[in-house]
Amino acid sequence: MDGDKTDRRSQRTRRLLTNALVELLQEKRFDGISVQDILDRADIGRSTFYAHFTSKEDLLYSSLGQMLHSLQMHIEQAEATTAMLPSLELFRHIKGHQRLYIALVTANSLEPIARNLQQQIAQIVEHNLRSQVPANRQLAVPLPVLADFVASAFLSLLVVWLEGNNTWSPEQVDTMFLQMVQPGVKSVLAGGG
Repeated sequence: MDGDKTDRRSQRTRRLLTNALVELLQEKRFDGISVQDILDRADIGRSTFYAHFTSKEDLLYSSLGQMLHSLQMHIEQAEATTAMLPSLELFRHIKGHQRLYIALVTANSLEPIARNLQQQIAQIVEHNLRSQVPANRQLAVPLPVLADFVASAFLSLLVVWLEGNNTWSPEQVDTMFLQMVQPGVKSVLAGGG
């Protein structure tokens, strides 16, 4: 019973710290945020923070790890489809974690994280499109380039959505994404080389 109470307390502390970091990321760059800023915002003591995390970077990566794990679960559930990208599921997931994603896309100092996210999305797209291309067929646009294009378009629209048009539903954003990207992808896949 005591272990259950301790675990709930630990989860609550981690949630408070994550929420404090997300709020601060909406106000300033990550490199301008100190551990003390996080402690003050979360109303948590320094020793409690260090009982859970070694640094503000550790807190950030732990929060991102949880978010990416949840995102990966959505992707795996939708990966059975032959679609180039389970974009609607991704947009729905992002809407459900909107505050964190807004903080991430507006935090300029997190560029390596955005690049990593683009690479992960491009890998999914490439994997899903590869099954639609016969092994001996040479495409006019190499598949990795096409996949990176789709991932870049996805992230660009994501930023537009989160930075000021977040009243759009995930379904509306997905429709825009597919209308802009699908014709080009279909053209490349049909055209050969």
